[in-house]
Amino acid sequence: MKTPIIIIGWGTTAQFFAKRFSHLRIVAVATREKVDTGKIKNIRLKEIKDSFEGIILLCVNDDSIAEVAHQLSESNGLICHCAGAIDINVLEDLQSFGVFYPFQSLAKVEADEEIPLLIECEHFLDGKLLHQLAVEGKFKATDVNSEQRRHLHLAATVVNNFTHHLLSSTKDYLLKNNVDRALLTPLISKTFAHFLEGEANGFELQTGPAKRGDTDTIKTHLDMLKEDADFAVLYQSMSDLIAKKHA
Repeated sequence: MKTPIIIIGWGTTAQFFAKRFSHLRIVAVATREKVDTGKIKNIRLKEIKDSFEGIILLCVNDDSIAEVAHQLSESNGLICHCAGAIDINVLEDLQSFGVFYPFQSLAKVEADEEIPLLIECEHFLDGKLLHQLAVEGKFKATDVNSEQRRHLHLAATVVNNFTHHLLSSTKDYLLKNNVDRALLTPLISKTFAHFLEGEANGFELQTGPAKRGDTDTIKTHLDMLKEDADFAVLYQSMSDLIAKKHA
């Protein structure tokens, strides 16, 4: 029999796990208030029995992990939080605990897509159980400690969240000025391809007026952004950092 699973929460991560493990035995989804969890039974947190001996995935926001874990202090289950920036020690008062963190943006993930998953456990048998669950969920699992995971989470915030903001701000600027953003597609594709292929690092690939010290061009660009203060701040900040690094 496959290990039973209870998911706590019903946000993006919880719904992702519910779909990814739909072929397994998900006993219930526990939430503070009643929500529509489809075919999966919806229960309250207090209804989770201490005798439950499966895996409990804490898919709640970072600030709630310690509070929810405290309410499960007598549980016999293997309780795992699913956060990138939270230390495993937040669960140390529990009998059995770990980290089960999907290291990928979950906004649009294909049902059968193999994605990275970071695992941390105090006990060998718990880790073995989580690695087995990862295989069943089509993850590519790696053991990573809390410090390493925090560094990875910070790096992921920069390359994913910051990049999305940079691209969306650029798109808005082009739309505002009636320019087809599709004209940028080859440049964006080439930029990311070069970096991902590992032919050179970001320092060697850097080009542009800030690297060359073309102050007149930078001033012209900033003059063009007088009516777009937020984008001007982004342009100025990035230009200053690039100039400093390549001084």
